[in-house]
Amino acid sequence: MKNLILIGGTERSDKVTVSKLLMQQLNNAVILDGDWCGQTNLPFTNNNSQKMVMDNIIFLLNSFIKNSELKNIIFYWKLDQQKIIDEILAGLDLKDVKVTPVSIIPSLQNFTNENKNDDEFQNSIANLLKYQLLSTIKYDNSAKSAATIASEIISQL
Repeated sequence: MKNLILIGGTERSDKVTVSKLLMQQLNNAVILDGDWCGQTNLPFTNNNSQKMVMDNIIFLLNSFIKNSELKNIIFYWKLDQQKIIDEILAGLDLKDVKVTPVSIIPSLQNFTNENKNDDEFQNSIANLLKYQLLSTIKYDNSAKSAATIASEIISQL
């Protein structure tokens, strides 16, 4: 049985750090950054751009799933909409694959007053509520370190 761990979260949520810790702690693991699958200067609102990114993600994840040596696949991306998660999963060959969808959601306490006018800060605040609606295991990183969250994810596998 393979593990596919989907990690979503806002900016500043530690999803990258948690993913890297998982990579270090799990045997026969690979990590994929969703942003890497579509780094272009095209707007993501363009349907062709969105399709290309999703096709790339699905292709790479299926390639990892088919690799007999890999046992743990870690994918991180914003993943703030259930339809995105569902579209990815619908395109994958999930026979003998356990999927663990995770959202790392910082509390408002994680954001400092000095960053209030920062665009990234504003986007993160606006997106916090989206993550509450997802069918994922939620982790609040305001009270837990990235290492603790990674350990808890491993215990779910």
